[in-house]
Formats: sequence, structure tokens, C-alpha cells
Amino acid sequence: MGRVAVVMICRDDARGVERALLSVKPYVDELVVVDLGSVDDTPERARRCGARVETAVWGADRAALRNHALQRTDAEWAVVLEAGEWLDGGGAGLEELRGLAPDRVGLVDVVPGAASRGLAPVSMAPRILPRGVRFAGGHREHVVIDGLDVWRTGVVIASDDADAARWRHDRSSGEMLLLQALSVQPDDPHLLAQLGDILRSQGRLAEACEVLAAALEVTDAGEATRHALVVDTLDTLRQAGRFAEAIALMDAEMPHWTGSPDFSFAIGDLFFEIMLAQPEQAPQLAPLAETSWLRCLEIGDRPDLPGTLTGRGSFLAAQNLATLRLVLGDEAGAQEWWTRADRLRLDESLGRSARLPG
Repeated sequence: MGRVAVVMICRDDARGVERALLSVKPYVDELVVVDLGSVDDTPERARRCGARVETAVWGADRAALRNHALQRTDAEWAVVLEAGEWLDGGGAGLEELRGLAPDRVGLVDVVPGAASRGLAPVSMAPRILPRGVRFAGGHREHVVIDGLDVWRTGVVIASDDADAARWRHDRSSGEMLLLQALSVQPDDPHLLAQLGDILRSQGRLAEACEVLAAALEVTDAGEATRHALVVDTLDTLRQAGRFAEAIALMDAEMPHWTGSPDFSFAIGDLFFEIMLAQPEQAPQLAPLAETSWLRCLEIGDRPDLPGTLTGRGSFLAAQNLATLRLVLGDEAGAQEWWTRADRLRLDESLGRSARLPG
């Protein structure tokens, strides 16, 4: 029988740590909390729940912090949980891990908490890791799957926030640390991608475009992180209104991402944005946006792609098609796509195929 451990990183998370730990405690063998210097009573609350609390020093490399936490247990399975989350369903899926060989990565459904349930999309995340699997990517951490099978476990985690990891440092300090690191390693693709992510989140789109473009130039074609970087750069160029550069990037990268719903989704968004900015070109651009989003539905969701967003191959693409029909004055067509989007979202939540039949 293999052992199952919950691994959590905390800092000043007294508000949610007990709820998180107690929700999973009946289904696992060990609770491990790594505290990054809380000044509230987070560690004491965690211990009251039966967790083993260890301490670490905060650093800008999120992947390193994740890996440090994973190394605090020798259990065959590690379930990665945040203090702003809790087990919302599928506890039996955690119990069943004890009888499974630790040779695959488990996906969980991450759903919004009560405040925004039904308004924000359900996503899937690789949160159940066999012993030895680690994170990479520094500031933009991701699980290194390395050819392991990926399966949907049926475990459902609810989250209070879009970014439930309150232990992440504030963005302004993160930017300063990244700039310091880049002064030593100016061509590091991971550092550049992290800085671009911060700039984009702050609405500094012009700067983000330049930094993300620099990151792409020094990121090898075979890098696992390139998929998300291409999609993010394309989307940032669109948001910045730099349409010619976005189209040039689309043309250069299209042969590499024919199986990516995220790439096709970003292309559809690009054509739609240009159509809104240049309505006289709607007859030419609307079919291009429509074809791109229909392609998303043909591909379906691809949870195996690093940086993918669940729904771009299903209900999110259908929602965009509904919006397009509405903008074009086709209310009946818009309603039909909204109905299909609702059905696809339901299929996703029930674990059925996310592809649109026909």
C-alpha cells in the first residue's frame, strides 16, 4: 500500500489553512506544511490539524519552493494543495491512490469557490504527483511530466481566488529581483518569460511585448515552456494592438502548433480584435475568427500541453463563437452556440469528452 501526502506552502494563511487541511485529512496519510515566515498563527493552526510544519525562506523561484516542499515527504504520492483551496469532491480518488503504482500524473478539477461558482471556468491541473516528479520554470512554475501518463482522477478542488497561493511574493518585489537576475543573465529565457508575465499582469503591454519577444528568441523549439510562451506573446501583442507583429508571429509559429487549442484560440481572438478595430474588414475577418475557434473544438482540450487552459478546446471556444454570431447580428446562431457552450461546460464538469460532436 502506497502512502499519500498533502503538501502545502503557506505564509500568513490563517484564514484558510484549517479548512484546506481538514477537508483532505480523512483521505490521506500525511499533511506537510512548509511555512515561509508567517507572522500570524498559520503554523499553530496547521499543527492543530495534525500537520507536520517545516519552515523555509521565501525566494523568487517558485519552482524551487515547490520542490523543497515535495522533498519534505517520502510518500509515494504527493497532493499539491493551497491554503485558499479545499477538497470539494472525489475524496475516494485520493484513497484509491494507495493501490496505484506511482507512475503517472493525476489531474484534478479546480473549480471556483461559492462566490464565483458558475461564472468562472473549471480548469484542470496536475496536482497529484508520484514521488520524484518535480516542478521547473522558476517564477512560472509547471510540473515536469517527462512522458508520464496523465489521467483525470475525479478529485475536485475548490478555490477562493484565481491565484490561491497567497505565499507568492508581491509583483513589484518580484520584478526587482528578476531585473537583478537579468543583469547577470540577460539572455535567460525563463527569467525573461517571468518578467514578461509580471509586466503583462500590470497592464504594461508595450514593455511586456518586448520582453516576451526577447524570451521567444532565446527559447529553443523543443522547450516545454515554448507553447505557453508563444500563446502568451501572441495574446499580449493582440492586447497591445500590435496586429502586424501578431500576424507575423502567427505565421511563423503555426506549423508547430497545429494540435494546440490554445494557439488556435489565440488566433481567433486576434482576428476578432482586428475586426472590432477595423469593422470594414468584418466580411474577411469574421470567417477567419470562426474557423480558428471551430478548429479549437475539433482538437478538444489538451491537458498534456504545458500552460494550456481548459476550455479553450471546448466551452470557451463555443462561447467565443456565440459572441461572434451576436456581433454579426445573428441572434439565433448566438443562442445555439451558448447552448452548446453550456453543454460542453457540463460535460467538462462531469468528466465526459470535451469535444463538440459533429
